[in-house]
Amino acid sequence: MKRFSDFAYSRSSLLLCIFLTILMVLYASIVMGSQSECVTGELTEGISLLGLRFGYSYESALQLFNLLSSEALTCYAKLLRVWDNIFPFLYGSMYIAWLSILYKNVRFRNVSYKLINLFPLLPLLADLFENYFENALVSQFILFHSLSPGDVQIASVLTRIKWSLSLINYLVIIAGIALLILNKRGKKRMKNTN
Repeated sequence: MKRFSDFAYSRSSLLLCIFLTILMVLYASIVMGSQSECVTGELTEGISLLGLRFGYSYESALQLFNLLSSEALTCYAKLLRVWDNIFPFLYGSMYIAWLSILYKNVRFRNVSYKLINLFPLLPLLADLFENYFENALVSQFILFHSLSPGDVQIASVLTRIKWSLSLINYLVIIAGIALLILNKRGKKRMKNTN
């Protein structure tokens, strides 16, 4: 992990961060948007896909699947299996690059804290597991027209973990920005006193 962290610190640049951000936004809006239309087009207002919620109940998962046609369910399974498994790698790479820039010059008391730039791997992994379990739910519903409450609970917990880790990721980014600003101010003050 240390090698990967050091590699990210050494290779990250503002240009790379901007490129990865644009790539992630384009993928989310164009690819994910177009690939999910076959599902979201059948949803009524106030109903969203499972992975976009902060957890869900057995009843709400069943309600969602009952709203969808067999074509939309097949499309949803493909979305989870293919397109939604690429997205975590894109946003994970983007966040690793940004955190590498933000924390590059921070002097940590403990060297292992320098691995903070790899924190986005946690929501990335949670997202992949969530996609796997949600795809299993969709497949289960297609085959049996029912859901296992235990499987729904596992997928729901994974969704909560993903969103919680994503929130922490944003807090790490905000902390990095604050440290960068404080560091710049400190250097400016030292220059002015000399």
